[in-house]
Amino acid sequence: MGLRVLEPARLVLNNVRVAAFNSNPGVWLDGSNQGQANTITNSLIENNVVVGIRVQEADLTVSTSTISGNGGGAELFDTGHLNINDSTIRDNTASFGGGIYVDGSSSAQVMVHRSLIHRAASLRGMRRSP
Repeated sequence: MGLRVLEPARLVLNNVRVAAFNSNPGVWLDGSNQGQANTITNSLIENNVVVGIRVQEADLTVSTSTISGNGGGAELFDTGHLNINDSTIRDNTASFGGGIYVDGSSSAQVMVHRSLIHRAASLRGMRRSP
């Protein structure tokens, strides 16, 4: 298993490499800790089989980081917010949303600023579930 953070814990990763987890996401932020300052900064999330980052009912900001070579770059489920700043999401492949996949309520929100999403292969195209 990669790194799984449950509420009410707070996630702060800085200058970290999370790599090569086979059965779960590399980083999994899981719980109703919306509004907390969960951050990944100057880090590398790579070569995780399931997905690089999964955010479920939480808020996460990723800054100056790279998410690459995963079975999907980042996933946002249920409610929550995912902010990607000055980062690169590349060479990820998944059934849906190889770069970023959103499956949640109408309050789920992804914001991408000054970032690159490149070679994000999706076997069935981009998808946002209702």
